[in-house]
This record gives sequence, structure tokens and C-alpha cells, in this order.
Amino acid sequence: MNEEDRIWIAARGRTQSDTPVYTTQADGRALLKVIATVGDIAYAATPWHPAGAPMALPATAIAADCDLPLEEVTGREFTARGNRDGLSDYRLVFDPRR
Repeated sequence: MNEEDRIWIAARGRTQSDTPVYTTQADGRALLKVIATVGDIAYAATPWHPAGAPMALPATAIAADCDLPLEEVTGREFTARGNRDGLSDYRLVFDPRR
């Protein structure tokens, strides 16, 4: 976990423990934050995967669903349908283009 992630977690009122930062929303969509990408793999904190043990997700699918360049996926929050075994139908939480 880098310094930016520590600051971000502290701003959310959380600790650096392995307690998940995110929850599932009322509509069933999961809130997640991509904390790093390596090639086509995006590593994300999800309701089931804390930042210390992130979920590996397809970065190109996230980028395509949200009409983002691949290099802009890291550091952003998304919602998605699914569960601890996999996510899909990604939506950008805050889109500064709109």
C-alpha cells in the first residue's frame, strides 16, 4: 500500500487493517476502488477484498464499460454487479467529463 492509499483510507475514516473499505449498495452493486494496474489486471478494494488483499479484475473490461483509456482506471471508484467470485458491468462513480 502506498502513501496515497494510506491517506485516502484515513480520509474515509478507516484503518489500514484488512477490514474491507467498501460495501454493497442497496441496488446490489458493489462499490470498488482500483488501487493499481499491472498490464491488463486491475487490483481493486471491494466489499470482499480489502486493499491489503485486492481482487484481480480485467482492466480492459473496466475501461471499456466506462469508456475510459486504460491508463485512467487506476485510482478511480466504480460500481459493478457481481460477488466475491467476479464482477462485471462496471460504472464510473464520478465522471468529471459529465
